[in-house]
Amino acid sequence: MRAPKGLTLLEVVLYIAAFMIIVPAGVKVFLTITHAAEAYRSRATMEQTAALILSHLHTQLTEAPTLLATSSTFGNDNGVLVYQNPALETVTIRLASTTVTFGGSTHAINRLQIQIDAAPSVWVSANTINVTKFRFDPVYDSLAVLRGVNIYLEAFMLAPNATTRSASFDSQTAIALPPSLIVL
Repeated sequence: MRAPKGLTLLEVVLYIAAFMIIVPAGVKVFLTITHAAEAYRSRATMEQTAALILSHLHTQLTEAPTLLATSSTFGNDNGVLVYQNPALETVTIRLASTTVTFGGSTHAINRLQIQIDAAPSVWVSANTINVTKFRFDPVYDSLAVLRGVNIYLEAFMLAPNATTRSASFDSQTAIALPPSLIVL
């Protein structure tokens, strides 16, 4: 009986060469899938944040007894909207600049901020989302009566290295104002 032989040098070299070809391709596929999943999560976070903000605005504006148009900023990408909520508290929603530490460095970004009466302001958007446009345009009827508001929202999510965008989002929605709304 013969003793079993081991691998020859040629077989070992061929196995190593095949390994060297297959592993980098596998790593590239894994990294591509991981990056796509992260981009999807970023996009989903952006869409959820925007949907919550726009839904909140829709609810608040359709229930508001008063819109303070003279204190609001219409037609500007750094919009400010001031109204009274059903409890007759003055609510201000604005785009405000702040600095955040992200990806190991400090960055200036714009975030949405809400303030109710004299209470401290509260950030509405996450510190990883840079809101680049928050615009309100009035919608008038043929008698020049304010009947609605077009809202434009553009934002992007910072990537971990903070030099690129991991996801971007823009939306436009119109909110019809109730006939009982008093515009000041």
